[in-house]
Amino acid sequence: MDSKKQGGHMLKNKYAIFICAAALMGSMLQAHAQRMYRCGNAYQDRPCEGAQPPGKELRDFSGSAAPANRPVADPQCARLGEEAVKIVWARESGATREQQIAANAQNQQLIDSVYYKRGSAPEIRTAIEAECMAEKQRQAAALAAAAAGAQGIPAVPPPSSQGPSANDISRFQQRQDEEIAANQEAFKKTRCADLSRQAENLRRQERAGGSSGAMSRLHELRTNLEATRRREGC
Repeated sequence: MDSKKQGGHMLKNKYAIFICAAALMGSMLQAHAQRMYRCGNAYQDRPCEGAQPPGKELRDFSGSAAPANRPVADPQCARLGEEAVKIVWARESGATREQQIAANAQNQQLIDSVYYKRGSAPEIRTAIEAECMAEKQRQAAALAAAAAGAQGIPAVPPPSSQGPSANDISRFQQRQDEEIAANQEAFKKTRCADLSRQAENLRRQERAGGSSGAMSRLHELRTNLEATRRREGC
C-alpha cells in the first residue's frame, strides 16, 4: 500500500515538473518571437552573423516595449507604426530617403512622413499611429455625414446663408500662403540638418575602416548623399 502511495506521489511530481517546463519553454518562445535583429539595413528574427556580442542590435516588437502612454492603435495603424520603425532604423544606418523609396516604392508616402519627422523610433512610431487613427476618424465622420445627407438630414447646420466676402477670401489666402512658405522653410532647414547628420555618420564609418566591399558601399552612400544635398540646396 505504501509503495503505491509513493509511486503516486512520484507521478504527480513528474507531472508538475513537466507543466513547469512547458510553461517556461512557452514564455521563452514567445519572447523570441517578439524580437527582431537589425543587420545593416536588413531585419531578421535571429542574431546577425559574427555579431559581437550577439544580439547587440536587438529590437523588441512586443506591445510591452511600447511607452505606457502610447494609445492602442488598430491593427492597420500598428503595422504602419512597425514599418515606420524599420524606416527610422534604415535612416540611422545611413540610408537616404531616395534609396528607401527606390527599394520600397509602395511605401513612399510613409517614407516621406518618417523623414519629415524628428525624434526617436518610438516617438515617430507613436506619431505615425496617431496620424493613422486620426485619418480613420476623419473617414468615419465623412461616411456618417454622407449617410446623413442621403437621408435628408443636414450633418452640420449651416451657420449663415451668406458666403464669405472677397476680403475674407483674400485674407485667408494670404495667411495660407504665409503658412506654406514658413512650413517649406522649416522643412528645408530640418531636412538639411538631417542630411548633414547622415553625412557625418558616413564619414565616421569611413574613418573607422573596414573591408573593401564595406568601404566601397560607404563611398557610394556618401556620393549619393552629397548629390542629394546639392539638389535640395543644402
